[in-house]
Amino acid sequence: MATAFNALYLSGGPTPLGSLRDIQVLRNNKKVATIDVYDFLMKGTLKSNIFLRDQDVILIPTAMKKVELSGEVKRQMVFELKGDETFADALKYAGGFTEQAYKSAINVKRNTDTERKLITISSGMADSFLTKDGDTFFIPTILDRFENKVEVLGAVFRPGEFALGSDITTVKQLVEKADGLREDAFKERAILVREQENKDPRFIPLNIGAIVRGEIEDVQLQRQDQLIIKSIVDTRESRTVDIQGAVNTPGTFEYVDGMTVKDVILLSGGFREGATSKRLEVARVLKSDDLTGKSVDIIYFDIDKSLSANTYSVVLQPFDKIFVRSLANYEGQKLTSIAGEVNYPGNYAIENRNDRISDLIERAGGLKPDNYLRGAKFFRNGNQIALDLEKIINKDKAANDLLLEEGDKLQIPKIAETVSFRGELLNPIEVAFQPSYSFNDYIAQAGGFTENAFMKKTYVVYANGLTDRTRSFLGLRTYPKVERGMTVVVPTQEERQRWTSAERISISTGLVSVSAVLITLLRLF
Repeated sequence: MATAFNALYLSGGPTPLGSLRDIQVLRNNKKVATIDVYDFLMKGTLKSNIFLRDQDVILIPTAMKKVELSGEVKRQMVFELKGDETFADALKYAGGFTEQAYKSAINVKRNTDTERKLITISSGMADSFLTKDGDTFFIPTILDRFENKVEVLGAVFRPGEFALGSDITTVKQLVEKADGLREDAFKERAILVREQENKDPRFIPLNIGAIVRGEIEDVQLQRQDQLIIKSIVDTRESRTVDIQGAVNTPGTFEYVDGMTVKDVILLSGGFREGATSKRLEVARVLKSDDLTGKSVDIIYFDIDKSLSANTYSVVLQPFDKIFVRSLANYEGQKLTSIAGEVNYPGNYAIENRNDRISDLIERAGGLKPDNYLRGAKFFRNGNQIALDLEKIINKDKAANDLLLEEGDKLQIPKIAETVSFRGELLNPIEVAFQPSYSFNDYIAQAGGFTENAFMKKTYVVYANGLTDRTRSFLGLRTYPKVERGMTVVVPTQEERQRWTSAERISISTGLVSVSAVLITLLRLF
């Protein structure tokens, strides 16, 4: 039941040099069938695919003629042709031209006995052009341009591309085909962009309004012409008005003829709480060449806060800026907070501009018995401000009782019972506060200073953020006062560069020489 195609499949098919068009089946030394694989590939027919018998021979001769097709064909590859087949047959095997093929000039590269030559044919010669082995056909692409296209852009009702032909030959006909000029069209001047012989564009100005009205001679169109009609809006700067101040959505709005201040306030979401309808301002640019005079005119006015349409309102001009003020004494609630050892911790609103830290403590019900005023911390804008709360409680307001601002935070801790250490100490830990201990006793609790300790620069940071440093006078050191919750900081002493042996010998020699000179001078005098 095996066929010739079964044998070809099992053998892997012809090699690149083998023929697909003249496969022969030999039986008893006689040719009983000739197989053309292209018939199967192109038509799907198997009429020559005979059943094989024992001792049959399948002969695959060398392909006698191959040509190559590239470019704008549907299958770009090498094809085998029979002796009398033409370019039309090769094109059929390649699936035909693509939709972008340029058929008027097809280049054929052919090998001669001595060199190669180029032949140019057209698609009309396909049936008669006999091919030769090694021919290479290249089908180019059509030009990316239109032979009869014109275009209109801008202020017409249907802008776009149109076919230049019997019904469109002039500018007026093109505008009419685009359903005419829009109401906002700038009619005094349009631009016709025309391609010159060297492909450079050229501008041709037109009075499009006069052409459409028939007042002047119409203009003939050419292929690739582009008509540009601008809108009046496109020929001027974008017109806006701006509103700032106590409105819900301040910003910039597009200007409309007849627009008033009330319209813009309404567009911006209306007045904010605390806005005043008095002393509104409009800043208007003056269009003048007078270099010595003012450039902006300020208009002051009051307005009805209800924005009633029946009351007076300033009519705006393009680029006006409106300023809406807040009431003189209006301020939103500004909150501060107090936490820790007070009777009523929490958030408090600043009642007036003169509220101070002591007023906040008083409104919080005063201090609890376990408070530690020396350790109170005050924060503003996220940063701690060092202050002494004991002085504030004792009414020394000038130095420490600050005026409150929005976001201020006051923390009053319980009595601190430890002292902590940082820096160049042998055992920098936290120890329990002992009222009887001196500063040196606490240093001893931390193991004492290290070799790198900069002892005379030792300082303390108290719980309230204030600091104090070690002082020295005539070799005597006075250490800071000991308090609960403080942190002792011992900085590192910068390492001093030591002299080498050679440097010490050089300096010693120099000193000896100077001494000898001085002794000699003394003897002379």
